[in-house]
Amino acid sequence: MVEIKSFNIDGLLAGLGSAVLRSIRDPFAIIAPDYTVLWLNKAMGFIHGKRHEDAVGKICYQFFRERQQACEDCPLYDVFAEGRIQITERSKELPDGVRGWGEVKAYPVRGEDESVEAAFLIVFDITTRKKASEKQKEYTKYLSEKLDAQSGREQTVYLDEGDIAIKTSLTSREKDVLRLLTEGRTNIQISEMLAVSPHTIKSYVISIFNKLGVSDRTQAAVLAIRYSLV
Repeated sequence: MVEIKSFNIDGLLAGLGSAVLRSIRDPFAIIAPDYTVLWLNKAMGFIHGKRHEDAVGKICYQFFRERQQACEDCPLYDVFAEGRIQITERSKELPDGVRGWGEVKAYPVRGEDESVEAAFLIVFDITTRKKASEKQKEYTKYLSEKLDAQSGREQTVYLDEGDIAIKTSLTSREKDVLRLLTEGRTNIQISEMLAVSPHTIKSYVISIFNKLGVSDRTQAAVLAIRYSLV
């Protein structure tokens, strides 16, 4: 059960500075533990098709979703209950009729006694990345079906007029890189997730290509999925 405490939003806003808040262009909101909207910017209001001025002081799930209780998968719940940062992905049809994808990040705001007194909620647009990922999945599926239609020796498959040997040994780190590569991650994203330099990731990718006998990321992803290499 989340304990509701009074929260000095004026003090918080004064501490952050109105100029700082106005500079945030991504959808952004500050929510109290009882889900009252303390502050939000125009971008957050836009994605919900609401005037941002009208939301302040309202219960977010009532105002935005017309619900009588918090959404079951709301990222704010664990922020308030356990004080943990929450990151999730959501899709939504925007007021202009275009469906967009966002990476939703919720951060706890702690008081002097370390209790969670509010949450910052910010949404980063990942629509382009998601569309690219879906396109990659579609192509991967196509190539996987092409593999199934081919006949060959027991440990060799044929793809795009070339032999691809699948009997190989990958190191544990190469498997990590291949798994993330299969998810459509870029070298930069993989380097950030594995905490190594992009140059090192590039070396791993080259090694993986050489071991699998492939020439691009999609072919590597196909083999990884088709033969459970990760």
